[in-house]
Amino acid sequence: MQVELITIGDELLYGKTLDTNAAYMSENLGAIGVTVVRVTTVGDTVEHIEEALHSAVTRADAVIVTGGLGPTPDDLTRQAVAQAFGRGLVFREDVYRDIEMRWKRRGKPVPESARILAHVPEGTEVMKNAVGAAAGLKLTHERTIFFFLPGVPDEMRSMMDDCVLPFLATKAAGRAIRHRLLKTAGITESALHEKLQGIEGGIQAVKIAYLPQHYEVHVRLTADGTSVKVAENSLARTEKVVREHLGYYIYGTADESLEGVVAGLLLDGGMSLCVAESCTGGLITGRLTDIPGSSKFLERGVIVYSGKSKNEMLSVSKETLETYGTVSPETTKCMAENVMMLGRTDLGLAVTGIMGPSGETPEKPAGLVYISLAHADGTYDKEFRFAGDRVTNKNLAAQAALNELRLFLLKNFKQISNRRTP
Repeated sequence: MQVELITIGDELLYGKTLDTNAAYMSENLGAIGVTVVRVTTVGDTVEHIEEALHSAVTRADAVIVTGGLGPTPDDLTRQAVAQAFGRGLVFREDVYRDIEMRWKRRGKPVPESARILAHVPEGTEVMKNAVGAAAGLKLTHERTIFFFLPGVPDEMRSMMDDCVLPFLATKAAGRAIRHRLLKTAGITESALHEKLQGIEGGIQAVKIAYLPQHYEVHVRLTADGTSVKVAENSLARTEKVVREHLGYYIYGTADESLEGVVAGLLLDGGMSLCVAESCTGGLITGRLTDIPGSSKFLERGVIVYSGKSKNEMLSVSKETLETYGTVSPETTKCMAENVMMLGRTDLGLAVTGIMGPSGETPEKPAGLVYISLAHADGTYDKEFRFAGDRVTNKNLAAQAALNELRLFLLKNFKQISNRRTP
């Protein structure tokens, strides 16, 4: 079954409103074995809506349209449907009675503008709206089934769940589409593809997609099978192979965050952490404290932005700062070790860098970041070079610091979990 989505609204074209409706519909249609092959967004004009409807008829078995069913002058979907399919608009008494009852329950008279909600194209089936006043519409033109739903997200979701998905599920019987998301850190999209391109051709019924997100890349596996069991088995086999090729680059799945995974490792090991931040300005500590129960592993976080604060708060010597600079592995090493001692924790994490666009030198360009991780057996340092703007570099540095902490815990967990700071 080929399904297309049409979302209507000038606000979507202007970028003032995100099209969350299309995302919700696509995800839930995929769960019942229905593939969305096209998503079209048009503004609030009869001409453009009508053109989109005519175009979809030539391709799709079913079309789901959202938006333009309200009572205001810019709600033009009913008019566009009537013109596109040569159907007159008729006043439905039963629809109007439902509207009256809704307003009566609110203790208010029906506004005159609400009468337009009871005008529907001839020959259409009305779908009741359990959340709002605007009814949905269902009609068949030639061999294409059309569903017209309100654009208000709560109303659209209610009607999708109650009417559209159950109907289309019967049409898609014997087919199941399942997805699995693997989240990675510390590797680029192109590098992921290079690692997996050797296996992509050998995997049947499973598609691999690379989805760059905020400072990380996700790998989405999509299986198309004759049943849920077949699709899930295909996913399981493919995920095993992908994990073998990517190893530690994978940090979690759909519902996991990098900071959540790090928090879990720290909690499992009963380990404590202090964080010293310069260039990231508290981003690392902020993400860790987003996790419930973070007080069980995070003892403190300090922001030491200037050289003076590094000296006064973390005892980084003036000699170190003058000789090597505030952005240097020598400085982050002192920051990590001293914040760990100050908080009497198992681990100390520190980061400093040049975020740009000012402050760079030929030897130390914008995007240069040093991360240090101190523990009982020594201090680990790593250099990064990012190429974004100031805000991007800050977030990339925070992401890299959390990922380095994750990798360290995974590789050294058994050796350090029982070595507690006195």
